[in-house]
Amino acid sequence: MAPGRSLRGRRRSLDRGLLIGVLINRQRGHRAIAQRLMALASRLGVEPHDDNGKVETALSFLEEATGVASTAVSESSADASRLRQSMDSLPSAWSSVTRVVASSFAIRRPKH
Repeated sequence: MAPGRSLRGRRRSLDRGLLIGVLINRQRGHRAIAQRLMALASRLGVEPHDDNGKVETALSFLEEATGVASTAVSESSADASRLRQSMDSLPSAWSSVTRVVASSFAIRRPKH
């Protein structure tokens, strides 16, 4: 066997090994990204689905969790608005009643 052929064979093996190493490292990176996306989505208060380590699945879950969180924020904002409106509709007499009640519970200092 010629020395040139042996060198080419080694080069091919090295190239294949590097390619496999890059693919494995890339897969690990994708899995790490998917795990971080799933953690982010679970912080939004939605129970996580099965984690298969795929970025596309994690992104889909994050989109779902964001939708649920957005709906919760909208409902909370509507509740706050309704509460503010109901508080505004209370008669102004209520404030004088609360002042009288508060003054009756105030600590009175003895006169010297």
